[in-house]
Parts: sequence; C-alpha cells; structure tokens
Amino acid sequence: MSKLLTELRPQATDSPAVRGAKNKARGAMKRVFQRQMREAKTPAEAFLWEKLKDKALGVKFTPQAIIHGFLPDFWCGELRLAIEVDGSIHEKQISYDKWREAILKSHHVTIVRFTNDEVFRERDNCVVKIQLVMTQIRGKKSRIRIPKWKLPTTTRRHP
Repeated sequence: MSKLLTELRPQATDSPAVRGAKNKARGAMKRVFQRQMREAKTPAEAFLWEKLKDKALGVKFTPQAIIHGFLPDFWCGELRLAIEVDGSIHEKQISYDKWREAILKSHHVTIVRFTNDEVFRERDNCVVKIQLVMTQIRGKKSRIRIPKWKLPTTTRRHP
C-alpha cells in the first residue's frame, strides 16, 4: 500500500492535470485504508474506544481519522488531540513514530500515547490522563489572544 502511495506522489515535472489525478487517487486509497483500519481495530483500541465513543468525555472522538496524511487511532478535532495506542509494531518503528509526531506537532496537534498493556491494565487511568490533557489544551486555548486585525468582521456583506 505505501509503495503504491509513493508511486502516486506528484512530481515537479508532472502537469497540473496529472498532479491532480495523482492526488485524487492517493486520497481515495487513503480513505480505503482508513475504512479498513476502522474495521480492524486492535483489542486495546476497541477497549479504549468504549470509554471515548458517543462524546463520553464531552467532546467527539473519531477513530482512524486522516490528519495531515496520518491515521491516529483516535482524533478529537475540536481540541486537535490525537490518541495513539501502541502495540508491539511500534517497538520496531521508533524513528518513524518520532518523525510522524514531529510533523503532527508542527500542525499544533497534541499527541497522547499509551501502550496496549496500559490500556488493558489501567484503562481508567488512561481516561484520566486524557481528561488532564484536554483540560491543559482548553487552558491554552483560553489564553490565546487574537490580534484585532485578524478578527472577522461581521458587517462585511458579499454580493
């Protein structure tokens, strides 16, 4: 799958039409992969999902949402919060996880990681940690000051 996505990556020498077609094909493939990942949750992801679904923590979490080209296990768009449940595969791809995390953080995404063992043994503690991070994010949001020149004007009307 990743080899095919790499082959479909637009090149600088491609015409605009070819680039558009490649991007469309890559997006379609990612959505198919997303659907497959949602259906094939790991037991640890399914166990944690029981505590996150249906706005159980007051915000909506989406499993396996495509965020900047990546699929975190759970995503809260309102808070820009990604939750990862790491299985044994992540022990082999540490450098990839760090690279991916750096890209997501550059887009102001907060990432919380748990191991499968943590989820199974201490699911309630995992939920508490998520709630603490949510509180921290909300606190940061309330301290953000938007310059007046960036505020939207309500008097502007479009024809």
